[in-house]
Amino acid sequence: MFKVMCCPVPLNLKLIDPFFVPERISRLKKMARNIWQGTLPNTIRFEPEGFAFDGENQRLEILRSGVVCYFCTIATDSKKIERPNGQPLVLDFLDYRAVQVALLRTVKLAREVYRFTGYMGLFVPKVALENIADKGLYDPKFIHFYTNTPNPRCSYQDIILPYGFNPLEAKSLETPRQIADKLLRYIYRCFGFEALDTHTIARTDLSK
Repeated sequence: MFKVMCCPVPLNLKLIDPFFVPERISRLKKMARNIWQGTLPNTIRFEPEGFAFDGENQRLEILRSGVVCYFCTIATDSKKIERPNGQPLVLDFLDYRAVQVALLRTVKLAREVYRFTGYMGLFVPKVALENIADKGLYDPKFIHFYTNTPNPRCSYQDIILPYGFNPLEAKSLETPRQIADKLLRYIYRCFGFEALDTHTIARTDLSK
């Protein structure tokens, strides 16, 4: 399970107020469906503080507070990697494209929601991955890690990143790939990759 959250601080801002009126709900639904290019679940569940596109393998929440949270299952695929020592590595790999797309779309939706409300304050971006122990992340850009590292399996069971409380200004959402790059570098380091602060990881073709 992969989770992405953009959360304004403090939490009691109630950015979208009034919230439960037809024009606002319709606008927020349209924003989300456009960014996810029609792939969101058709089922919508209303809750006390917002609503969610609720499906079997994904869920997108938009709350009155301005919190945007996306949950999705990341598929794994077993691959055999040939190695110089002659001992091939067989590993279950997560789809890096699915991780990047989920992250970029969530950040983009948060940008649209904050623009809609005129919010220019602080927000906290967070990501989490669950049940990743002994798995890999199949990004061709870093595949050399799996061909050359003695034990390349992920040693983390679950991760929540960044570790601390690192609020950003809402205006930084004008460049969602930069925010995505910061979060992706954290994720990639958890898999053992040399993802430095100077590296651009988010793919241009996935950010559209």
